[in-house]
Amino acid sequence: MILFSIQLCIFSILLIFFTDRIILFFKESLTVPKIKDLVNLTPKKYEEMLNTINTNTQKNNSNIIKEEINNNNNNNNNNETKNMKEKLKSFLKKQLQNNDNHLENYSSNNNSSIQFSLL
Repeated sequence: MILFSIQLCIFSILLIFFTDRIILFFKESLTVPKIKDLVNLTPKKYEEMLNTINTNTQKNNSNIIKEEINNNNNNNNNNETKNMKEKLKSFLKKQLQNNDNHLENYSSNNNSSIQFSLL
């Protein structure tokens, strides 16, 4: 019985050893090892970040310029509308004054005709 136990232990150890060696063999022969390139990888990532920042800055600058142009256009439009409002107000005032003068003339003419008719 002891002999059987020793044989079983040796067989188990050999089985474990050969299984481990086979797994290591397949692992080394059939897979591609992952190698981290810490020397060259960092500058490349840094370059990518700088490029991204620069393109975003350029886009933001172009957006800022577009906004300034739009603001200038809006300011010009606001100035034009203010000018138009002022012109319209002055025109309406003149028209009202002219209309008042015409009404006074008309009323004075009518009063005189009425006076003549009464006399």
